[in-house]
Amino acid sequence: MAKTTQGTPEELALMTPTGSQGVPLDLSLVFETGPEPMPNCAECAMHRVERERAKACGDGSKRSDINVRLRRHLADKHAAELEAEHAAEHA
Repeated sequence: MAKTTQGTPEELALMTPTGSQGVPLDLSLVFETGPEPMPNCAECAMHRVERERAKACGDGSKRSDINVRLRRHLADKHAAELEAEHAAEHA
């Protein structure tokens, strides 16, 4: 059986994570945006749709897995395009 957190405001304040200055810490989840899919690529588009579904469902683990698969796909199939794009940006 799951235990619920209950108590007085003073007790709850003692359970709130704080930094060294006693200010409450923001421990909310931060998700990486992930790599950008290449335009006009069906596989990139598939990964983008899967990632959006995982985000909509709040499944951060699946989003992370999809980002890994997309990065691998980009490295395997689009390395030359990405290198040319990077070179153009830094020329």
